[in-house]
Amino acid sequence: IGRVARDLGQLQYAKEMFEKAHRICVRVYGENNHRVASCYSDMGRVARDQGQLMDAKELFEKALAVGLKVYGENDPNVADTYRNIGRVARGLGQLEYAKETLLKALTIEIDLHGENNQNVSATYTDIGRLGIRQGNLEYAKEMFEKARLIIVEVNGEDSRKAATCYNDIGRVARDQGLLDYAEEMFEKARSIHAQEYGEKNKTVAADHIEIARVAHLQGKLEYAETMLRKAVAIFNDVFKGENLSASFANQFLALVLSDQGRCEEAGKLCTKALNFQIRTLGEEHSRLGATYNSYGLIFAKVGKTNMAKKMLKKAIAIRVESLGEDHYEVADTYENLGDVFELTGDFKNAEKAYLKALNGRLCCFGAGHKFVLQTRLKLGDEYTVTA
Repeated sequence: IGRVARDLGQLQYAKEMFEKAHRICVRVYGENNHRVASCYSDMGRVARDQGQLMDAKELFEKALAVGLKVYGENDPNVADTYRNIGRVARGLGQLEYAKETLLKALTIEIDLHGENNQNVSATYTDIGRLGIRQGNLEYAKEMFEKARLIIVEVNGEDSRKAATCYNDIGRVARDQGLLDYAEEMFEKARSIHAQEYGEKNKTVAADHIEIARVAHLQGKLEYAETMLRKAVAIFNDVFKGENLSASFANQFLALVLSDQGRCEEAGKLCTKALNFQIRTLGEEHSRLGATYNSYGLIFAKVGKTNMAKKMLKKAIAIRVESLGEDHYEVADTYENLGDVFELTGDFKNAEKAYLKALNGRLCCFGAGHKFVLQTRLKLGDEYTVTA
């Protein structure tokens, strides 16, 4: 029941079912039983889906502790748990721990299955995504290419899993500033997904959003708007009415509209998205951090700086609570807040916000990353060497 509820997005009900199953399993079988490990993993997945990454990490670690006692180290269930811990640790910004656990998963999977296996490919993909977070884009590209070669060997060049690899390579290219190549990769993924599922599918809608992100960076605002409106239309058709996927796409669309100078329209769209997300997820859900951040940027563009600061501070509070102080998304929002303070001539508070952004980015990316250099430039020459 819990797994069906999770698939339906009924996360609180799923959590209740898994907790009941856990209590029964512990009472009947004792703590060190494979069923108990499975319950911890299921509860961890729900916590992850709810945005409660710290809780998810704790639950996956409990699953690992039981799994190691029941199965031993060299077991596919243990490898899967190491991978889940790595994914959550990456989300929390605990990048060295993420790398350690993902490499353990990879070692077990290669030992069990050999190199040309889909689980091995999935772990290479996770390590590649970690490379992006670390700012090591060449390493990320190498990992994604390894994943792609396995998928092509096992499933073929135009398979769904190959499309996932194209999307990952596209994200690396986007972050490297290779926007035309990124667009090519995302279009290739979209073409495969459309052929596989048809145009009106949520995966195709997600591809439209990736293409829109590149178009936004290229300054092709009208094309970005077109892609986002296509995505929203597909989500609404698939889910038969208001839904979170369309709401988050509309949040991005609001930013694109504000960049076009259509700030009143953007504000209305962002308000609608935020209200729906609050009704659906609750006011403090981790995913609302991005929406408050977008709202803050829109208010700043129209000169409503007090509201901009209020929204950005709300975004920071939510992101710190769910992700920790040294997460890159927290750093991004501190930098946005610093920009608003600087816009109003409050240079003292701008410096404080930029310093928090700098510290967070140093923890996530290291001293040479482009985002770190960007924040140091805003702080001034004295931080270029010493920060």
